[in-house]
Amino acid sequence: MVPQSGQSFGRYDVGRQLGRGGMGIVFEATHRDLERAVALKVLAPELAEDPSYRNRFLREARILARLDSPHVVRVFDAGEHDGSLFLATELLPDGDLAELIERQGALSPTRAADLVRQVASGLYDAHRAGILHRDIKPSNVLLKRLPDGTLRALLCDFGIAAVSDGRDLTATQGVIGTPPYMAPERHDGAEATIASDIYALGCVLWSTVTGHAPYEGSAAQILLGHLQKPIPQLLGATAEEVQFNQTLRMAMAKDPAARFRSADAFGRALGYFAAAGPPGAPTLERSTPSAPPPPSTVPPPPSAASTQLAQPTPVTAPCVVGPLQRARRGRRRLVAAAIGVLVLVAATVGGALLLVGGDEPSSAAGSDRDASTSSSDATPVPGPSATTNASGTDGPLAIDADFVNQPCNDEFVVILATSGDRTEYEEKLGAAVRGNPDARYLDGSASCAAFLPEDPATGALVFNAYLGPFPTMSAACQTLARIKSPVAWVRRLANPSKVRELCFCLSSASQQPTIAPGYASGDFRLRHQVRQAQWALATKGLLREDQIYGAYTDDLVDAVTKFQRRRGFEGNGLLDSTTWQALHADYCPVDAYLVER
Repeated sequence: MVPQSGQSFGRYDVGRQLGRGGMGIVFEATHRDLERAVALKVLAPELAEDPSYRNRFLREARILARLDSPHVVRVFDAGEHDGSLFLATELLPDGDLAELIERQGALSPTRAADLVRQVASGLYDAHRAGILHRDIKPSNVLLKRLPDGTLRALLCDFGIAAVSDGRDLTATQGVIGTPPYMAPERHDGAEATIASDIYALGCVLWSTVTGHAPYEGSAAQILLGHLQKPIPQLLGATAEEVQFNQTLRMAMAKDPAARFRSADAFGRALGYFAAAGPPGAPTLERSTPSAPPPPSTVPPPPSAASTQLAQPTPVTAPCVVGPLQRARRGRRRLVAAAIGVLVLVAATVGGALLLVGGDEPSSAAGSDRDASTSSSDATPVPGPSATTNASGTDGPLAIDADFVNQPCNDEFVVILATSGDRTEYEEKLGAAVRGNPDARYLDGSASCAAFLPEDPATGALVFNAYLGPFPTMSAACQTLARIKSPVAWVRRLANPSKVRELCFCLSSASQQPTIAPGYASGDFRLRHQVRQAQWALATKGLLREDQIYGAYTDDLVDAVTKFQRRRGFEGNGLLDSTTWQALHADYCPVDAYLVER
């Protein structure tokens, strides 16, 4: 039985109604024994009659209750009373992000980044616990004013058990979510994944700085926008706006595998340019990631690109705002039948539009995941492990810093010094590490393959002193520009047996040294840049893959000459600054460009 205001419901005294939806009602309530004010969500009685839903609700509520994150709404209690399932969460009276935007207008990119970064922190904690969200949008980001006046952002309404307003929600034939914030592959009915959550958070980022969703209009226009239209971008050219656009492109990439690999990487990218708002603006609390739970109970999130890995399970915690809310003036963009309209339009436009993400594996967890499957099924992704190499048997001797074997996770580092000569590496790398307090070094024999485990010329091990890693190339480039080192360069942490890197920092493209036949082949930085140019030219059909090995051969001279003539300037066969800029313009219009082998 669903209670009424003024009645008792188990351990709770029920107060005013806060929201109502198709799945139940939310009340302000007080726990009698603890005298704690809560948001009490009581689900419709018929839901408790469905054994699979009932079991999943209770199981996932327990998971969320154990989640200790400063940026996820806390669950205090869950269970069944008088034939109805219920959930009690903390009561937040300060409204949500959608209301903040309605009251104050769009936020600046720096303020928006600082706020969304907090949400990314909560999302990452949830993913680590094996929990997907599936309906990230501004109204599902609650704000809590702390005693010092700052605002904390908290993610709520996991699992689409939404009862607070029901706006824009679609739930038809297994496709559940809010269409303006749904990833392209989800519009075709694909299961939710870490990547789709990240895409939705990217949409929230755009909404926060513009006041509207990335794609608007009719259901058909929203569908086509997510599937076909370019990712929206700010029109300005300030450093803040450029960085914002680069981050947004990676979060909202049409291909799930091209997005940030984790919410943590997305949050760190936002952190590189997030700052406090202008004087007088509400201060947003800077997020501090919660300490990760023990690995045995909370595995790291699987890679968004690894479709064979189990995905976290969606959960059912409500999103409830307290008494100071609900004076909404927002537009109602879609109704519950939106998916039916989308399917009709897609049939008119052509079935090919619905193929995006269609190869998502059926084993991915979703709303119908078997009750016997737990969040511990998620496969961990190896992360960097820092160890002090005190013995120096396999790597450099102690250089007053830890050495770290970085994984091939597509992040970026700034290489400060490289050495394959054991007689010099301690002095050379040591100087680089001591000159940069944040620097570390690694043993090339066991690190990501992009660091050349062996020098192909001599067979010697290669060691590197570096800064990072950074989640985006632009973030690494900013650091490179700041340290103003004539020998430092940026390297992607990527496995060269799978992808090839073609880009270098745009900020330093005009400062690239001219490379010509006869350059010092022992210079790792120059050899790396020659390989970049060779791969770029190979994609144009000007070189074969077997001609790519970092040496400036006659084949490379011919290829560079042909490329230069195609671009309309003198063909001298030299990799000079003009040629570098032309290559960058061809292959790196976004952040970085990868070519599959």
